[in-house]
Amino acid sequence: MKRWIQRAAASSVLLGLPAQAVALPAIQARGEAALLPVVQQAAERYMQHTPGATVTVVRGNTLFAMKSLLQGSADIAMVQGNIPGDIRQEIQVRQLKLRHVVIDYQRMTPVVHPSNPLNSIRLDHLQAVFAGSIDNWRMLGGRAGPIVLLVESPAQGLGQAWKEAMVGESGRLARHARMVSAQDKLALLTKNVNGISFVLHDQLSLAVKALQVTQIGTEPHTSTSVRDTLRMPISLWVEEPASPTVNDFIQRVPRGPIALQPGVRP
Repeated sequence: MKRWIQRAAASSVLLGLPAQAVALPAIQARGEAALLPVVQQAAERYMQHTPGATVTVVRGNTLFAMKSLLQGSADIAMVQGNIPGDIRQEIQVRQLKLRHVVIDYQRMTPVVHPSNPLNSIRLDHLQAVFAGSIDNWRMLGGRAGPIVLLVESPAQGLGQAWKEAMVGESGRLARHARMVSAQDKLALLTKNVNGISFVLHDQLSLAVKALQVTQIGTEPHTSTSVRDTLRMPISLWVEEPASPTVNDFIQRVPRGPIALQPGVRP
């Protein structure tokens, strides 16, 4: 996007056209649906404040957003969760400098089949489950049966955020974990009494049971460690240094709680 504008400006000089004819601000933002409401709101304000400016907001997933940013087809990547490992590797190999601005955080919650007798689980036990060292419900005081792990791909923001919360950035999820799509995850969990998975807290439904996560000797969700571990950022990523136009636009994006569009899965 930036390279195209520079070439257009150069062409205008050669043709004797006024440079300002092609110098109007144009911003491309691509990424997650969770950020659409606030980015679109900021886009409307920015275009009202800057006559002639255009802001294009395109919905996609975190992987699409980051690839677009690295390829230069987007100025801003709207990211939900953590950056996938292959994208991080590309950033390191190319020695790129990126900056991100956290707009809000969302809480991740472990969920099980409604018939599961457990109502809570310690954070260290939850991490051991997804690492594979706890692989039977009887080890947690539940009914005997192999624990079935249903996880989203770490190639997406939520899957990567959960993986890092459970086993760290360089760790590995249990070998018996089943990689499933976001669309199939809860449907499969409702059919498997031994299953466990995770969702954003805003996506909880009566079809599954949420497990309260505790630290040793603390009440559910009161520990700072639990809150910090089971939350993921929603953020805007840009190249560094970003253009004054992009920086000006980002300043107009409101921070704080984000109201997700009804019926739209982030």
